[in-house]
Amino acid sequence: MQMERKVKKAEKALESKKPELAAVEAQIAHSTRKINKAAKTKEEVEKSVTDSTTKVKKLEKELGSVEKVANDAQEAQRKASQHNMALSDESFQEYNHLQSTASTLAVDERQALENLTRDAKTTARTLTTLKEKQEGLTDKKGLRSADLQVQIEKKAELESRIAALQTELTEKKQELDNQQSEKIRIEQLEAQANEKLRHVYDQMLQAGIDKHESEKEKKLKETLANLQRIFPGVRGRVVDLCKPSQRKYEMAVSVVLGRNIDAVVVDEEKTAIDCIEYMRNQRAGQATFIPLDTIQVKGVNDKFRSFAKGARLALDVIQYEPAVERAMHHVCGSALVCDTMEVARYVCYDKGQEVKAVTLDGTIIHKSGLITGGRSTHGSSKKWDEKDVQGLVKQRDSLLSQLRELGKQKPRTKTDENLIAEVTTLESSITIARDELNA
Repeated sequence: MQMERKVKKAEKALESKKPELAAVEAQIAHSTRKINKAAKTKEEVEKSVTDSTTKVKKLEKELGSVEKVANDAQEAQRKASQHNMALSDESFQEYNHLQSTASTLAVDERQALENLTRDAKTTARTLTTLKEKQEGLTDKKGLRSADLQVQIEKKAELESRIAALQTELTEKKQELDNQQSEKIRIEQLEAQANEKLRHVYDQMLQAGIDKHESEKEKKLKETLANLQRIFPGVRGRVVDLCKPSQRKYEMAVSVVLGRNIDAVVVDEEKTAIDCIEYMRNQRAGQATFIPLDTIQVKGVNDKFRSFAKGARLALDVIQYEPAVERAMHHVCGSALVCDTMEVARYVCYDKGQEVKAVTLDGTIIHKSGLITGGRSTHGSSKKWDEKDVQGLVKQRDSLLSQLRELGKQKPRTKTDENLIAEVTTLESSITIARDELNA
């Protein structure tokens, strides 16, 4: 601010000097014109003096001649008087005329010469005075020019300062805009992530995520994880490798899979043997293994794909990767999933088909004709809920990690308040500097 006040003071001084400088320049111009006029007058006077001097010399010469004649006449008269001689009247009259003419001519010309000499001296003194005044004005103009140059430099410095402040203001505004835009973007992402997280928590609550897993289930998962880490060919449990296409088929598919629902699918028989040996050594319990290279797979009878309305192959109501297709054919076979018990009876009894038929509520009509039912709704079908829950847990952890990362990305170098204060200060400084520049 002190610098700005100095610049303002210098700018005002510059403006105040300009009229005085203009007046000095006008005086110099006027004096120059007077000097030129005086010089011209001097030249004219000097020429008149020269002409008059020449004329005076000529007249003096004539006067000398006249005086000589007069003197000669006087001398003759004197001699004549000595010899008792007298001038004639005519000679005396001529003498008086010549003497009078000579006296008249000498007086006028001498008077003119004196006047011209006086004028020449006066003009010379005037010229000298004007020259001295011109030199004084020239010196004053030099001082004013130096002051003007200083003010011009200060003005240029002030303009440079304003330009620098303007550049800094633009940068600060851009920084503030970028920070606010980034803040808005992060807040929007946080809002989206929080909304998704709330939705995930709702789903987890509906899925019963708060129930505790059994020790056996936990141990089985840990064992499977170790097997997959040690042996590359371990693909996972059947329940993890397939999923019913619709939730209404979960109970029926879990009944079709039966004890194979927890069977472990491996690429080769050797891998299955190695896994069994590992579990025996670790006393990790027992498990059923399905080696893809040696299992026996019966062909699916395609007639059951459209045999009866409301009946479909269990293989067609599950989703799985092509790499485990043999395992899915092995565990599902030609079993049918029927919408109702009436459809199952129609297929097995009315049409006499020797095929396992399972209804959506888990009731089974075996190939032998026996019927099994009354399975709990909290049985194996919940395993797919567990898979969904695991997916929800992963999604929850991913969203929480995303929120933490967004928190780290929030601008922390300067707060909005600091930037706004800096912008306000810069705008005020620019306004003051412009006022000084225009003052």
